[in-house]
Amino acid sequence: MIRCIAGSDSYLASPMPARIPHSPTLRQLTRALLAVSLLANAAAAQLPRAIPNEHRTSAGRVVAGELHVALEAVIAEWRPRGETGPMRKALTFAEVGKAPSAPGPMIRTSAGRPVRVTIRNTLAHPVRVVGLGDRTAAPAPDTPPVGPEFLRGTSLAIAPGETREIRFTPSRATTSFYTAILEGPPAEDVEIGLFEGAYIVDPEGQAPPADERVMMISTGLLDEDSPTFKMFINGTSWPYTERLTYTVGDTVRWRVINTAGIVHPMHLHGFYFNVDARGNGDVDTVYAAEDRPHVVTDRMNGVSTLRMSWVATEPGNWLFHCHLIRHMADAQRYASERAADRANAAAEDDHAHAEHDMAGLIMGITVRQRPGVALAAEPAPARRIDLWTGTRPGVYAEGPELAFVMQQGAVPAADSTHVPGTTLRLREGEPTQIVVHNRLHFPLSLHWHGLELRSAYDGVGGWSGDPDSPRRPIAPGDSMAVLITPPRAGTFMYHTHGEPGHELSQGLYGGFIVHPADAPWDPRRDRLFMLASRGAVVDAPPAVNGRAQPPTETFTPSEPVRLRFGHISEDELKTVRLLRDGQPIDWRLLAKDGAELPESQRVMTPARLVLGVGETQDVEWTPTTPGLYVLEVRTTYYPQRGGAQIQRVPFAVGPVADATIAAAIRGTDLPIVELDTATLGAYAGIFAVAGGDATAPQRLRFQVLRGRLYSDKSHAADTELDLRYLIPLGDDVFAYGRFNAGVITQASATHRARFLRTGALVSGVEITDSSGVSVRLARIAELVLSEPERERLLGAWVTPDGGFTLRTEREGNGVALVFPDGTRHPLLMESSIRFLLPSLAPGLALQAVLEDDRVVAIELTPPGQGAIRFGRVPSPN
Repeated sequence: MIRCIAGSDSYLASPMPARIPHSPTLRQLTRALLAVSLLANAAAAQLPRAIPNEHRTSAGRVVAGELHVALEAVIAEWRPRGETGPMRKALTFAEVGKAPSAPGPMIRTSAGRPVRVTIRNTLAHPVRVVGLGDRTAAPAPDTPPVGPEFLRGTSLAIAPGETREIRFTPSRATTSFYTAILEGPPAEDVEIGLFEGAYIVDPEGQAPPADERVMMISTGLLDEDSPTFKMFINGTSWPYTERLTYTVGDTVRWRVINTAGIVHPMHLHGFYFNVDARGNGDVDTVYAAEDRPHVVTDRMNGVSTLRMSWVATEPGNWLFHCHLIRHMADAQRYASERAADRANAAAEDDHAHAEHDMAGLIMGITVRQRPGVALAAEPAPARRIDLWTGTRPGVYAEGPELAFVMQQGAVPAADSTHVPGTTLRLREGEPTQIVVHNRLHFPLSLHWHGLELRSAYDGVGGWSGDPDSPRRPIAPGDSMAVLITPPRAGTFMYHTHGEPGHELSQGLYGGFIVHPADAPWDPRRDRLFMLASRGAVVDAPPAVNGRAQPPTETFTPSEPVRLRFGHISEDELKTVRLLRDGQPIDWRLLAKDGAELPESQRVMTPARLVLGVGETQDVEWTPTTPGLYVLEVRTTYYPQRGGAQIQRVPFAVGPVADATIAAAIRGTDLPIVELDTATLGAYAGIFAVAGGDATAPQRLRFQVLRGRLYSDKSHAADTELDLRYLIPLGDDVFAYGRFNAGVITQASATHRARFLRTGALVSGVEITDSSGVSVRLARIAELVLSEPERERLLGAWVTPDGGFTLRTEREGNGVALVFPDGTRHPLLMESSIRFLLPSLAPGLALQAVLEDDRVVAIELTPPGQGAIRFGRVPSPN
């Protein structure tokens, strides 16, 4: 069973365990699990064509007060990237007698109306359909608790060639979806992410709004060399998504359905929208008019729904899109498209930019001016700002630092950079002309994020502006003037838009703040924190105001201060907390996305914010107690990479000692020393109570993982690791603690490991617990494979379908597991047939399968999970 239905910020796919980190080699392994044949004759058969589902009509018909829907589970030809784009085979649904759609047909009814759905399975594989039924139904008792309740509830198992029926009466309004799960893995080249359909229940007695549109976000498989899964809205990918057209004055109503277990921060250009309701597929939370969030970006959690509305007040072209770069840029093209792009770019400039390098989760919007109504004349600018690009080579190994620098006096030098770009400060209601000068060697699109303005200045090259003559990006050596008359005070951002590389993380972003017309800026009581990344690579390290370790911020006791946060990294999720002695203090919420919150929402709350890309948030904090506080910024990386990193910004209220600040930054006041991996390797090994052996109860394994030393009390037969981080204090002494996301989050004052030496070699360890009790352990001689034992392990190993191959090769006196990309992972010997792979994933074990003393297969087993078997590839001899 394979279905991405995980929690808010990670993919889960069974049988691949969620706890394995998403390293590149493990992503390859994940993909291998999908490579099992299905429908062997499908390639030769003539497949029906799946059409994009714009969700304008509901499937079925009403018969005697009951909605009847007849569906078929089919495999179809599908072209999400237009007629000339790659053809994919997709599992989906078709209404009987009609063409298949991608995603499947929408089922829309009203509460209290009975529904009858019949489904015929035309596939050669059994399927299980979930999500059809009343959302108040109890979940099946034998179904594991993964995902929302409706995905664990009533299910319909359908054998190949079988037709099944389900009848139910929905009792409450909801926005949701139904989905089908194969009872067995599909073929590698068959998309499974479209095997679903929208399921919407309107309030009893109410017809659907005639002008409401439904957008369903679906998730496809990995493509060759892709850093992300493919994403689609209503079965297509920009620039092939449907164009939505409105007229100035129209009220726009949308429902957005996110069917995958990943966050999508959905951003609307040029307009604020109201969040009318949010849901999880089981129940919708409908907001009263006065409580509706008023935003430009809404962070949709995994498997969630959104109902939103806005008023089209400005004509021109606009966008609605996910703000994760992986979901809206070049990574959303298929390998064949990217190869063609590279070939075309090679003929010109190796860094050539298209007019807008976008693909994936993007909807284009055109707002037309009302006939007979003239567009209001622009006011004359009262102020001018000149903003120059700068390039500084050598800052990153992979590329230069880029930046926006405001001119103050003479034109800044071409290599003048500071990241973030200059914070621009505008006045509410004051027309301001910003002239952007492009000194880069590629065209530049600069988006003014979050503030209402004219489409011509929105900054998406080749799209923004008049639909009949959109503005081009700013050519190298050219300039473009933008006129902004801020209608409100607030916190906003500006950033490059449509970048093919990592220009955003290289520095092409900045904050701009609109101050009230009658309130001068007080830098002591108004602080901006731009949360981003810093580097020219994917998953670049996090940065706060452009720095990995920002300087100490100082505050005056009892003086309230406005803290402004803006998140503009490529793909990460940021969690911000303000701590005192490790615990969140309280602050007052003030604004979201530059819009002041209504008084009822300006409340005191524990100091914690979660910010998706493209969100800003303001809070007020009054530091009543002098001393040291810590602003903790946790960056959670894109799910395929996994992991997180924590930055700590010291907030000093009144005088604070330097030593206290240093301890707060690293997470402990212990005198930590830095040891490299080679030095730590001397402590790695198995230690047991003197006279014991490697299987004795009082036994420890010390191992180096990701450049840090850990103790592990688990045994070969255990299904879970028992890892403790060892903090190096020098002179062979380590303190026990916890290491989380780049920061020591716990350190024992008394629990110590002191390694003992015989000559220069580490021969033992003395462990002293927190009560002062010590135990001494001797180092056990490392297990060594005999030559025959090692020889029988060497070879090539393949998944049952032949789609994914691993190798085991000699590594010094041992053996290494080698992935197709050449990545090597040494096997750590537990016995002659069982090994650990700590460099690949903690607790991941490799077990040899013997027949007559021959190794016929290997099994990879993550802690507490099922085994993944690879059979031996026969020798060509």
